[in-house]
Amino acid sequence: MIKQEIQELFQDEGKVLFIKKRSEISFSEYFFLGFLVFFTKGIEYDYLMVTNHRVVAIKRNQVLVNAEYKNDEELIFNSIKSEIKGIDLDNNKINVGLEFLRLTYEEIQQMKKIFNP
Repeated sequence: MIKQEIQELFQDEGKVLFIKKRSEISFSEYFFLGFLVFFTKGIEYDYLMVTNHRVVAIKRNQVLVNAEYKNDEELIFNSIKSEIKGIDLDNNKINVGLEFLRLTYEEIQQMKKIFNP
């Protein structure tokens, strides 16, 4: 997803939560390419976006989850396992692991306020 697609998503649906983090490089990338990896690949980001009707998780500019859900009460944030669970429109389970975001204490508290009132 590019920046325009993300902005269009938020214009159509109300924004509830948006987290953007710089992606980490893997050990093998750093070992083989060293500092060149920072200049050759460009900067990649990880995103978590939750709107009134959709959950989107993007890791290294690749969409992991793009699921629509019925209402806010069906999303549950588990801070111990660092994941969001819910049910989508087709009654399938949504399970979004958030380890790739490396959430800070403040971000976890913000998510608790939103998902577990």
